[in-house]
Amino acid sequence: MKKCPRCGVSLISLELTHRVGCAFCYQYFHRELESLLRETDPQGTPWDISVEPKEILLQNLQQAVANEEYEEAAKIRDKMNAAGQDVDPSSY
Repeated sequence: MKKCPRCGVSLISLELTHRVGCAFCYQYFHRELESLLRETDPQGTPWDISVEPKEILLQNLQQAVANEEYEEAAKIRDKMNAAGQDVDPSSY
């Protein structure tokens, strides 16, 4: 079963919930998402491509810091601040 290596969301979960688990899912499931988005959902359930939830962004921020990817961490922090999501420096 194909799963995102960063957040663990499976392709099946993505198909059922219409939600990605992290920003990397968009890249990892690019081909699958492309075909899924072209298909018509008989129930008319919209795909959630909105701003990522604070928890997911914080998780990505913590992972970037742990991997010493400080530029990426700063981008995520700035994205959270721009979205009005307060970032507590002690949380990463």
